[in-house]
Amino acid sequence: MTLAYIGKTDAATLAKLHDVITTLRQPAFNLQLDEVNFWKRSKIMVATARNYPAQLVLLAQNLRRILTNANITHDQHAFKPHVTLVRRVRSGDLPELTTPT
Repeated sequence: MTLAYIGKTDAATLAKLHDVITTLRQPAFNLQLDEVNFWKRSKIMVATARNYPAQLVLLAQNLRRILTNANITHDQHAFKPHVTLVRRVRSGDLPELTTPT
């Protein structure tokens, strides 16, 4: 699950990232990924959830706050819960997608 995108980074930042993430605590929650979508601008195929718990949004907010406080650069886009399935997809490469029933 992508909570905050940090992009390419060096080993020192990865070590720092590991240290700050271990401070993050969140109660468990359930999440059902029930859609597959193609994000044309990003050229990625993603699994998403029609509905997601408030705890997931809180987790992403807390992680982004921790990253900011640690001076670790991350994207500032609105949080869109997703799991990236395929990168660098051209729309002509996609099979017909149907929503599971």
